[in-house]
Amino acid sequence: MSYAQSWNITGNAGTNASIHFVGTTDNQPLRFRIWGAYAGLISEENVFFGKYAGLNHTTSFSNVAIGRQALYNNTTIGNTVAIGDSALYNNRPGYSTQYAQRNTALGSKTLFANTDGYDNTATGYRALYANTTGAANTANGLMAMNANTTGFGNAAFGTEALLVSSTSNYNTGLGWRSLYSNTTGYLNTAVGGASLIMNTTGTHNTATGYYALGDNVSG
Repeated sequence: MSYAQSWNITGNAGTNASIHFVGTTDNQPLRFRIWGAYAGLISEENVFFGKYAGLNHTTSFSNVAIGRQALYNNTTIGNTVAIGDSALYNNRPGYSTQYAQRNTALGSKTLFANTDGYDNTATGYRALYANTTGAANTANGLMAMNANTTGFGNAAFGTEALLVSSTSNYNTGLGWRSLYSNTTGYLNTAVGGASLIMNTTGTHNTATGYYALGDNVSG
């Protein structure tokens, strides 16, 4: 009977990269713990790092989750990337496994509430935080599209762009607080800081420049 060579926690000398490693030799993932609690996993299909990251994973595939509780509730959905504390925390389908896929969340609590939403990209603290079933949205900036729940096909670039928009579709906001107050207005394009900042329900508007159409509310 042979015994495996020990691996010192204070460092090792005389290692040979071709035969020495930390890992498994069977078809099982490498698991990590902190204070005895789950803290990560590396498998053939997934990479999870951080306390409770990917904790409820069962048959999911092609996922990357880095950060405390990133992809926490995801069980079977694949092709997602969650980097940041609680990023994509609730990601899981309520209707069908064709949903909740291909989401990318980068930043603390990005896409936190997402369940069935798919093809979303969120970058920045709490970007697309409240999104549940909204799909094909891109939010880049601190709290960009923070309140979106079911809106589809929107793009927000800039701090608090489209901040309170919840159910509207096909809006584009580029610049600090562009379309900041928009709630249900749709098919608007705002380019410039504070452009269309007061718009709530107005539709089919195009504003270019700082505070362009800034006083428009419902036109």
